[in-house]
Amino acid sequence: MSLCSQRTRLFFLLAFLSCSWAVETGRWRYGSISWSRTDISSKRVTIYVESGWRLSHQSILVAGTQEPVTTVGQIFKVLASDGQDPLLEYGDGNITARFDVEVVRIDPAQDLIVGRTEFVWDYLGNGPFTAKLTLCCRVAENQNANNPVKIESIVDLSGSSLGSPVIKMMPRIHLDGSSSMMQSFLVPAAAQAEDGSSLMWSIFDGYWTPSEPELFGIAPNATFVQGIDAMTGILTIDVDQYNKFGSGDLQLLVRVGQGAALSMVDFIVRVQLPAGSVPSLTIVAPPSPHPLAEQSTSELRGLPTVTAFEGFEVSVSVRGSDLDLADDVHFEYNSLPAGLTPDARFENNPSTQTLRWTPSPSQVGLHSLCAAAVDIDPSAPCPACSPAPGEASCVPACPAQLRSRPLCFLVDVRSNGAPIFALPAVGMRTLRIEMNELLEVVVEAVDDNWEDAVTLRPDGAHPQGSAVVPTPGTPGRATFTWRPAPSFGGFNQEVCFVASDSGVGGSGAVQTTRMCLRVEVDSCRWYVAPGDTLSSIAEHFGSNYVQLWSLNPTLESPDEALAAGDSVNVGHLYSVRDTDNLRYLSVQFATTRATLELLNFGAIDKAWGDKDPLTSLAGTYMCILPHSCFGYEPDVA
Repeated sequence: MSLCSQRTRLFFLLAFLSCSWAVETGRWRYGSISWSRTDISSKRVTIYVESGWRLSHQSILVAGTQEPVTTVGQIFKVLASDGQDPLLEYGDGNITARFDVEVVRIDPAQDLIVGRTEFVWDYLGNGPFTAKLTLCCRVAENQNANNPVKIESIVDLSGSSLGSPVIKMMPRIHLDGSSSMMQSFLVPAAAQAEDGSSLMWSIFDGYWTPSEPELFGIAPNATFVQGIDAMTGILTIDVDQYNKFGSGDLQLLVRVGQGAALSMVDFIVRVQLPAGSVPSLTIVAPPSPHPLAEQSTSELRGLPTVTAFEGFEVSVSVRGSDLDLADDVHFEYNSLPAGLTPDARFENNPSTQTLRWTPSPSQVGLHSLCAAAVDIDPSAPCPACSPAPGEASCVPACPAQLRSRPLCFLVDVRSNGAPIFALPAVGMRTLRIEMNELLEVVVEAVDDNWEDAVTLRPDGAHPQGSAVVPTPGTPGRATFTWRPAPSFGGFNQEVCFVASDSGVGGSGAVQTTRMCLRVEVDSCRWYVAPGDTLSSIAEHFGSNYVQLWSLNPTLESPDEALAAGDSVNVGHLYSVRDTDNLRYLSVQFATTRATLELLNFGAIDKAWGDKDPLTSLAGTYMCILPHSCFGYEPDVA
């Protein structure tokens, strides 16, 4: 038998013996375990444990002192209890007994403290590995009083997973025992990365065996626990059956998987039998201009995912009320992300509280937020108690209190990206027109972040005679207009724009996106405007109406009226040979260099001599208008 196997068996034996004759009243209330890595090629994994403990337990002391924990951010060490060390098995044969907890939430009214622990480990292979946390003991007031604790996460590095789902929930779920027979609540979970696979929920009772029922506690009683929806995470309890046959807080283990990666949460459910009314709770989405625009709900999974952006504030409100008007309504939350702070409550009953958060770049991803309404100030301490003879500690009797079932929702924090060009659409950015044709193109840049203002400006040279006309009230939108003059036949260039955001968020630098249109102007084609005649068009090119008539055989007479919107040929296309030069073309077609330059935008370099071969233009087409002389009034041929 391997040393690891011997140690594991010894641990379970000690756990069974120590907790069977415990004089302890327990300290563990809640915990979840998950893992992540920074990229899919990495074997370095961070295992996260969120844990809830009895605040009054004598072992919950600030590390290195004998002082009790009182403040968020303090560290306490989880030491041996009843002779049993907390052990984290990485699943590859290695174990650590170090378990330092950073406090993230203190709830005196429930004798509760919640903290987080990170274990960084370098695996040598892809796994899968089963990382397990085991310790003792559960608090005395629940279904598995003083029994050991075990939670696990499956670490699979063989695929593209960046981690297992993150589970952060209320350590104790409160249900109204005087209400409907069936009551449901959500076990919230957030995927660490989108890999195309869905989250899957299941109740786990694999630790319980008839031969050792005391070792890991009572299996979920199907009479009370009606199951969990595998696709939504909504768990249902038959409170009517519990009221008839149940006692103590119910203990549940739920697994949440995504692909081969798996997380687990261990929590308790308390069925309240209230003497008064249980507070009600409503979640209110962020105000406009957020797309959810103060949408509100009191239903499970009733609020769609709230989109937020790093560097920009997002706010969500909770509203609570109690039919017992003498009760003040307070709120409590699961462990909130760093930087998320609740405002002061507005009024007492009904009461409202707003949660404000400006996520940092490191917080990009999904986050579960849960809230509950409570009819007592959560900071009200539980009175101290005195241990009974032979007991190491005691569980204090906390003040009477009623809580709503929690409502949870997801916040999707996204990177604050650069603007994108919505118009013209991709695939519609090459534009072909004729000389004298009016081009009007709407250019619009937008930002996924509706809080991030976008501005638009031209970038680089735009063709002579063009304009960019801003849209009033929409700084990210403008209209590019241009009517190409006679000298722009053959124009084929990019017309570019730059969109910029506000520079808020992220690094604080302004983010820009450049987009270019390809504008092409047909050679030898003129777009007829109202009032145009062959004679007026010919004047632009040093020609005459008879010459243009000869280039347009569809016209029956040189005096035929032209319809606006029609096209007229103002030359013909000539395939350039590598032996051609400008003098040859001028003589051959009775034209001038100036006319050739006019009809072929940018094709003729000013530095070329008249007798230099047009080698670089060989195989291309030039527009040539015979018997034309730009700048002169020729005789009719």
